[in-house]
Amino acid sequence: MNSPRPARIAVGPLGSPRWAFDAVVAGGCEVVDIADANGLIWVDYQQSGALGEVLSKHPNIEWVQLPYAGIEDYLPYISDDRLWTSAKGGVYS
Repeated sequence: MNSPRPARIAVGPLGSPRWAFDAVVAGGCEVVDIADANGLIWVDYQQSGALGEVLSKHPNIEWVQLPYAGIEDYLPYISDDRLWTSAKGGVYS
C-alpha cells in the first residue's frame, strides 16, 4: 500500500498575511512555491479572478482552500478535478 504524499502547500495570492503561512506549518505541512505545490490556501476575499488565473497555470494543484463559506464568486473556477474546501469546513468536489 502506498503512503499518502506529503502535503506541499502554497499560500496565495502573493503578499498574503504571515498568519496563513504560519498556519500551514503549524498544521504539519510544508509551505512551497506554487509550482511545487499540491495544495493551495487562497486567503484573498476580493480576487476570485486571480485564483482562476493561478489555477489555470498550475494543474498540479489538487486541493484548494477558499477563504470563506460563500463560494459564489468562485463558482466559475470550481471543477471536479480538484478537491475544494471552504473556511467554514464544507467540501465541494
